[in-house]
Amino acid sequence: MERRPRERFARRAPSLHPPSLRSNPVPHSFSQIITFDTYGVSGHANHRALSAALSSPTSSLATATLSRSGVIPPPPPPVYTLHSTPLVPKYCSLFSLPFALASHFLSPTPSSLFVNGPSGYAQARESFGAHASQARWFRTLFVSFSRYLWFCELVKVEV
Repeated sequence: MERRPRERFARRAPSLHPPSLRSNPVPHSFSQIITFDTYGVSGHANHRALSAALSSPTSSLATATLSRSGVIPPPPPPVYTLHSTPLVPKYCSLFSLPFALASHFLSPTPSSLFVNGPSGYAQARESFGAHASQARWFRTLFVSFSRYLWFCELVKVEV
């Protein structure tokens, strides 16, 4: 999907693959997919569209089709979504961890909470810095204060 943050995508889930790949799926060697939830963490249209495509029961990941050779492709890998948080807790960095832990353990929705140590946080900051095309003032603030660099919650999508 192209990166067009101001464009609104159709309400239906977009296709992840061109028709040629849907009729002849490419075998995958990955064990899971991690993507955005329906809000897309920041409300970005591409993030939301990707979530819709991967969560759709009619997505090419969820639909088993025969390849041209007649071989049934492997089952699709599980899909996990990154849980979006409200604006204030999103930028409270590590200070919102006690509330996230309480919410995680009290929530009826099964999920996994991943917490970075100092070296993981430093590596995440270094990764952001390696992409000059992403250097914008608001991304610098995000990297400086976001809780997502310290901890994040993943929820398995049932398709």
